[in-house]
Amino acid sequence: MEFKGKFQVSGRIIEIGEEQSFSSGFTKRDFIVETSKNDKYSSPVKVTLKKDDCAKADSLNGGDGVDVEGYVEGRKWDGPRGTQYFVDLTVKSVM
Repeated sequence: MEFKGKFQVSGRIIEIGEEQSFSSGFTKRDFIVETSKNDKYSSPVKVTLKKDDCAKADSLNGGDGVDVEGYVEGRKWDGPRGTQYFVDLTVKSVM
């Protein structure tokens, strides 16, 4: 059985990254959503579109208000500095 946590983020897009392609054929595209309305304390959140969903970013622009939903995904990496854990917020829908 596979468990995935869900997330929802609302705010304004402050940055849209370029699509990244890897030798394995995997593609991803990140964008940053500012979730805070408080000018003093920002709260930017990086979310990621993967594979065929990368095209969803083509209709987005900086400054757009968005509601983003998706899944929390994590991974473990054993590297030269020891074990590290990473978290991805993988987008399934952008409204």
